[in-house]
Amino acid sequence: MFNKQQINEIESKLGYNFKNKELLNLAFTHSSYGNLNAEKSNERLEFLGDSVLHLSTTKYLYEKFDLAEGILSKIRSYVVSTKNLSQAVKQMQIIGFLKYAKNNTKNTSASIQANLFEAILASIYLDAGFDEAYQFVMQKLHYSTSLVNELISNTKDYKTQLQEVTQVSPKNVLEYNLIKKDGPPHEPIFSVEVLLNKKVLGKGKGGSKKEAENIAAQNALKKLL
Repeated sequence: MFNKQQINEIESKLGYNFKNKELLNLAFTHSSYGNLNAEKSNERLEFLGDSVLHLSTTKYLYEKFDLAEGILSKIRSYVVSTKNLSQAVKQMQIIGFLKYAKNNTKNTSASIQANLFEAILASIYLDAGFDEAYQFVMQKLHYSTSLVNELISNTKDYKTQLQEVTQVSPKNVLEYNLIKKDGPPHEPIFSVEVLLNKKVLGKGKGGSKKEAENIAAQNALKKLL
């Protein structure tokens, strides 16, 4: 169990004070530590937190934006992604409190951090209800009109648009090449170039090959349109 000073520090970073401090402790207990010390872990909280996160995000998008289901789904997938959740945990600077036993080190992979976010969210939901959990999501993931508008732009299918633009001539040949792949296995960065008739038209980087290709197509369209 965390001592009083640790609890105060964690709650300050979270911006939330727990009525039930045991829920806070449980949220920060990784399964590797729990198994080693015969304690409950945060795995069940992660499961619950995932649902609370999706409901919170769906509620926000449904109430604030009159968009088609397909677009809403794409935006939701992005904002609840491992990348975004792990970034929120980094910003709160709380990963160091995670009780993790594997190799006696703190595992700071994106997935571990994202799971911690979900566990914390579930613990807040159990401690105070949905409204408090909803506010936590809004604040820590920085939901806003500007964020959604940016995501709408990012989720457009620029590859299809580029294909349509270049098909004006049947002789045009469009192709994508993977230039390189950098970064650790859990957070790779793909660099891609798109070529029109063997000439580089645009380049892009992304967390997946598909994302990098879409950004490359977007950059290519800026030159053509």
